[in-house]
Amino acid sequence: MTQRLYIMDLDGTLVDTLQDITQAVNRVLETMRLSSLPPQTIHNYIGQGARWLLSMCLKAAGETDPSRLTEARSLFLPTYRDGIADHSQPFPHVLETLEELKQTGAHLTVCTNKPIELAEILMDKLALRPFFTTVLGGDSLPTKKPAPEPLLQIMKDYNVGPAHTLMVGDRIYDIQAGRNAKTWTCGMAYREEDKAPLQAERAHRILTKFSDLPSVFASLLQGEGLPRIDEPTGET
Repeated sequence: MTQRLYIMDLDGTLVDTLQDITQAVNRVLETMRLSSLPPQTIHNYIGQGARWLLSMCLKAAGETDPSRLTEARSLFLPTYRDGIADHSQPFPHVLETLEELKQTGAHLTVCTNKPIELAEILMDKLALRPFFTTVLGGDSLPTKKPAPEPLLQIMKDYNVGPAHTLMVGDRIYDIQAGRNAKTWTCGMAYREEDKAPLQAERAHRILTKFSDLPSVFASLLQGEGLPRIDEPTGET
């Protein structure tokens, strides 16, 4: 069987982390005497790492002093770490699908913009880490998604080219990173409202169920159904 390399996002793709992130952000805002934010607002800012999340949440809460970002980050990291898996759980069918993929011999990796320390803690607590041979966080390399370098590094490490690599994620940054690295791309849209941004980024496929992932990658490799952007070609 042809080698298959899966590069997966973490938050919003493998794990539903919104409630714990919302709780941690709002505790930080409360400590800083700022207004709390609804989950949907915070959800909109997840995907570009902790610094971006906090900077946008501070602005949304009415804070205009950019120097307070350092204070917010120093409060957020230990607060979130302490409750990182209070409510977070893998999305339906994630664990069994990862086991299925592992049995096929596919390479399973994670590329997240979450700080690597927090990513490793979360994956350990939810028994996800043993499925993956590589995990890159937002601070593992000088650049992060949507830059292609993290994906290119993973492909280089496994000696698998973009034509046999699938980037899987729920945010536009994941699709952009895949396109920039010339891989196949698959958007995960667990909510109806998540589909439109992924469609606008022209993901090759958009799924609502994680269990469909193996068959979708197989169909892409077999050329079933024309992708909406140029097919990946070449090797790293």
